[in-house]
Amino acid sequence: MKKFPLLALPLLLAACTDPSTTPPVGPQVGMTPSINGADITVDVEVKYDASGVPESLSSLTTTTQPTVNFNVAASSLGMTLTGYEVKVMDSAGAQFAGTDGQYTRSFGARVAGGYACKTGTTIDYATDQCDYVNKVPYARTVQVGQVPLLVDAISEEARRMYVDAFPDETCPTLRMNVTFTGYDDLNRVITPITVTNAPIQVTCNTK
Repeated sequence: MKKFPLLALPLLLAACTDPSTTPPVGPQVGMTPSINGADITVDVEVKYDASGVPESLSSLTTTTQPTVNFNVAASSLGMTLTGYEVKVMDSAGAQFAGTDGQYTRSFGARVAGGYACKTGTTIDYATDQCDYVNKVPYARTVQVGQVPLLVDAISEEARRMYVDAFPDETCPTLRMNVTFTGYDDLNRVITPITVTNAPIQVTCNTK
């Protein structure tokens, strides 16, 4: 029986992998997220009797969900988001709204990787979806859009605090830590990506 030398084994294994479609083992996800535009507005209307004494309060709360962007480093793998965890804190760093101030949610979105695609002499910067041999390193900003990071319990607690403090104008100062989870383009679970102290603008008005 003819025997192959041991040196032939890695050569045979290498032949099974197509380098044109498969990136090297080294690439990782290199992304930095930003969260902007989270806003809670509490409007309180006070009705007074003839002598000027408050007799009733009505309130309306409006919540604007923040936008999420990812700054993607050149040569970063893309990823698919599968969810996030949020912890909302007050100005002292304590968790806001008790147990309602920390929660997890499922969420799906793909974040393109740090590549553009080359066809001949033309480079398409709008996509990273091509065979690896045609990928060109390219740093990009991916706009995921508005993401529902604020739950109703947070807005309701902000409203309750302001109304209960009347006539003092006590409007809470809030921020949040958000951790995103998902998997990369090689179907590997990513190291969770965290944004700390993302601002939540809270505006309280009385009329």
